[in-house]
Amino acid sequence: MAGLNNADAETARVILSDIENKHFKHALTKVDKKLKKSDSDYFKALQLLIKAHLGQVSEKAAILLHLEELVLSKRILTDLNAIQIFDETLELILPKPGENWARIIGNLRWQLVKALPKDVDAGRACFRACLAKEDYEHARHIANSLEKNFPGTHEYVFWNITTMFLFSQCHDYPDKERTLYGALAEGMMRKLADATIKAADSSSLPTRSIHKVQEFRLMDTILKNGNPEKMNPVRLKYLQDPFLGPDSTIAKGEWQLWRLKLELLKKDPQLLFQTTSDLLKRARTKNENGEITESRFSDWIVWKSYIDSALLNKSIYQGEVDAEIKAHLDPKTGIDKSWRRNASLASLKFALAPVSAFPSNEPESKANLIVDYLQRYGDTNVAYTDLRTVIPFLTSQDLDWLLTTLIENSNESSEALPSQSQTKGTLSPLNQDTATAIGIARLVNVFKLVFLLTSSLPESQRRLSREQSLQGKKTMAKCSKCSTSLFDPYCGLCLTELAWTTAKSYGLAINDDGRITSTLLLTDLHPADDLGILAAMCLVKLSVKDTPAALNESLDHPAICHLLQAAVLLEYAWSHSKANSQISLMLTRIYYSLGCGSLALRAYKRLGVKQIQNATLSHYMFDGISTFHPHPFTSEETSESRSIIEDLKDQLKIYRGSPKQISNKIWSSFENNNYNTIFELEQVKKALAYNVSAVMSVMESRKVSRVVQPNAPLTASSHGYDILREFERLANKMAIANVNQATDIDDPEIKFSDQNDHETIPNFEVLEDESPLAYLGRASRLKMPLPDRLHNDILADKVRMIVDPTTDPVSRGSSRTWLDQSLSSIYEEGEEFYAIANILQGVQSFDKILQGQLTEKLNEIDILGSGSAPATRAVLHTLYVTYDIGTTVSRLKAYLHKTNSDIKSYSSLDLGEQLVKTVIAKAALIKHSLDEGGWIDKVLSSVFQGDVDVVVDDASVPGTWKSVVDENFMEAWAGQVVDSWKDSVKGFAYFNSQ
Repeated sequence: MAGLNNADAETARVILSDIENKHFKHALTKVDKKLKKSDSDYFKALQLLIKAHLGQVSEKAAILLHLEELVLSKRILTDLNAIQIFDETLELILPKPGENWARIIGNLRWQLVKALPKDVDAGRACFRACLAKEDYEHARHIANSLEKNFPGTHEYVFWNITTMFLFSQCHDYPDKERTLYGALAEGMMRKLADATIKAADSSSLPTRSIHKVQEFRLMDTILKNGNPEKMNPVRLKYLQDPFLGPDSTIAKGEWQLWRLKLELLKKDPQLLFQTTSDLLKRARTKNENGEITESRFSDWIVWKSYIDSALLNKSIYQGEVDAEIKAHLDPKTGIDKSWRRNASLASLKFALAPVSAFPSNEPESKANLIVDYLQRYGDTNVAYTDLRTVIPFLTSQDLDWLLTTLIENSNESSEALPSQSQTKGTLSPLNQDTATAIGIARLVNVFKLVFLLTSSLPESQRRLSREQSLQGKKTMAKCSKCSTSLFDPYCGLCLTELAWTTAKSYGLAINDDGRITSTLLLTDLHPADDLGILAAMCLVKLSVKDTPAALNESLDHPAICHLLQAAVLLEYAWSHSKANSQISLMLTRIYYSLGCGSLALRAYKRLGVKQIQNATLSHYMFDGISTFHPHPFTSEETSESRSIIEDLKDQLKIYRGSPKQISNKIWSSFENNNYNTIFELEQVKKALAYNVSAVMSVMESRKVSRVVQPNAPLTASSHGYDILREFERLANKMAIANVNQATDIDDPEIKFSDQNDHETIPNFEVLEDESPLAYLGRASRLKMPLPDRLHNDILADKVRMIVDPTTDPVSRGSSRTWLDQSLSSIYEEGEEFYAIANILQGVQSFDKILQGQLTEKLNEIDILGSGSAPATRAVLHTLYVTYDIGTTVSRLKAYLHKTNSDIKSYSSLDLGEQLVKTVIAKAALIKHSLDEGGWIDKVLSSVFQGDVDVVVDDASVPGTWKSVVDENFMEAWAGQVVDSWKDSVKGFAYFNSQ
């Protein structure tokens, strides 16, 4: 309240206190009284703010008009506090003011800065406010004013340039202006760079020059935005300059500059080789004190660039590369082992390139390099990740030799294995070192390599071969390891064998009488975790292989059996390594597929997701929750019920709070001169603004509400629907672009942002292949919340609001308007709601289409639950989706009847009620089956593949589970699975025949 005298300041404090305590009428009386005595802009602003709190819609319209008149008047407001109150008032009457903010408040702030050009505090405050609202037009003017009025302040030069570039990147402004200011930003930066070069002395640089590495990175970002053919040589010129580049005093050894330089040098392989060669020599050179101080130059990025450039002319560089690698691997050099690993990996990359470094045709000449690397670094947790990138380059002969060598080196005796596992060779779990962490680490890497050689790589090759076969027909293939004839990419025999041996080894490592487990802290991971995860992954692959036929089978069906085996193994692993998030993430997905909602949520809660992870990981649990577990979950600790809607609300908080948090960080970046961070934060802001998870949260929340609160009206503003406004507009633009067959959509605003984390789940596959867990999700009908799906979700919600009798007239009218404007551009014509929407529009030809779709749904329901399996995810999804479609069609019939439409022309509408009744009957049958006894025994029988009485250590797959997992633990777990199934079907109680 600067600028007010003591008496006015005290009055203002009292009024603000009344406003904070919502005593608006009392506050208004005081303001009116004050304004009778003095004509104060500040108290006028307070008066308007109070009226905004009190006013109805008509009053708010008058307030908006008053604010607009402030801009149109010739009088300039110079009271910053008053403008801030007006800012708050506008936010109150328009929660998302958008361009209105720039037109009104942004303009007022810029006029104030023009009137008080030497008031640096006011200038900075107004600049910050405009940045926060993405009003780059006025922010640009203010930054330019600060630079001109404070010419000795170095940072204002870069504030001005940064804001001009932000303006040029914003699609809200005319293209001509954006191009102009982008060019101005580029030109100014190049002048500053040239001034630095000309000065040639970093200790006495002029104000208008580059002083810091952050400023150089800003220049590179701006130049990178231009035409690559034109700008990349300019970027490289500055990076190679001794006064600006990575070796300059200004750069202070900034590693990112070396990365940029090496990337740009790819256009000149000879220069790239020479540059990286020099860096690698520096990495092993000792200083006058006999110390290696530049070892970071042996970073993998340098080695990769070195090898890639050398391979383009291998015959010339062969000797030099061999000598450099040898020098780095020499222990006498003094290079740390962690850096030497990069040299070993470079040796592999160079040797396994298509042009061989070895004249010999013996497979050992190449495959032995893999074994040698494993012997050197097999005790590290990254060895497999390193080798996975090079093994695919080996020939089939090399691969066979390597597999044989790995198995022979890992087995000290030839213990007999089950007859079903007598293939080319098998790791013997009883002859391996599981007594030490180092031994376990080596064993983990060997098992992963065996998995790659016997499962992942052959599967990838068979999949590719099938895609290349004539018209994609199924062709017979043979497993290279066991010679089994295969119709699909997976070899069940090899996967089963690998799952058995890996699980057996995991059991030996984990059941160690406390030798390792007793030394672990709560935050430590057990070194054998990946053995358990790998075994579970093999079982998941077996399940995916058999899933399509498992929808209505009993618990002894292989698909369900393998998922249960994977689940109990992972639960046991989690009990020994509770900090391992990958175990919990796998369990979330597996329980989801099994239909165990409460156990899936339990596993998800173990992840302890926080902050940004609420947006990136939530899809594992909440995508499709409305057709999986819409009813409340009961806490194991407190026995209290909690609606899933509350969890979805918590997730939405990140989208509501993130703009302000990011704006604060952007301002902090300006203050600390971290200019490149500003553009990274802007990208995060846009990604969150158009994130598919936001749509998922809103839509799932509304779907859940429709199930558990069928009589509660849903409006066009409830359940976070305000977040969806922008998505409606963007989804329509996407659909129109698709209809128009736009192949090159440059406008980033019509691209949704999928920021979901799809990489955290374990994946030991060949690098190009997805994790089996992704296949598992699709096999259980769990669709990822990808952009292509969003328009249909919005369409379905609009249709529901139109036909729902509880919808208010305003929401129904807005939904109808949206449908009239958007339906012609929707392209997901295979969906039932598309047909329903067209019938709503009076298109009678869709009656036959909808009738066929509903008849198909009836057939799906009819075959559900024909076996003795519980309600899996696929079963639950089918029931809930069909019930939703049935109720919507029934309401559509009533709606058309009410609007005097000719419903006799739509015979498909009679199927709605039949669908609902069929779902209710099938749900009752499934629930009754679960109420019967004996389910725990059925679960155990499934895990043991029907041989519950198998003895421990019996040489069979069922015997493995008894030797690995404690019997009491398994029985308790089986009880939890059954309880979770029973909990999952409680949602059937919400089905109503209406």
